[in-house]
Amino acid sequence: MLVDVTTKSGFECKVDDDLFNDFEMLELVQQTMNDDAMEKLNATIEIVKLMFGEYKKPLYEHIKKEHGKVLPEILEGDIVSVMNSIGKAKN
Repeated sequence: MLVDVTTKSGFECKVDDDLFNDFEMLELVQQTMNDDAMEKLNATIEIVKLMFGEYKKPLYEHIKKEHGKVLPEILEGDIVSVMNSIGKAKN
């Protein structure tokens, strides 16, 4: 089921509330906790694709409008806020 979420940066979109019931997604999340910078970057890129799908480009534009570029720390905060929103929607 799609749920409405508002990210930490204020971007609004819909995400699948079953997103984390997928072991491949969980593996990607685990890779972001790795010390290997390239592995972390690749996992984050894949998470953004899976999590935001068609909203990826509008999300990037939203972040750029506010900050001039897509700052990784803003994007990571948005990913975490979606995770939290999904958790709340499931409860």
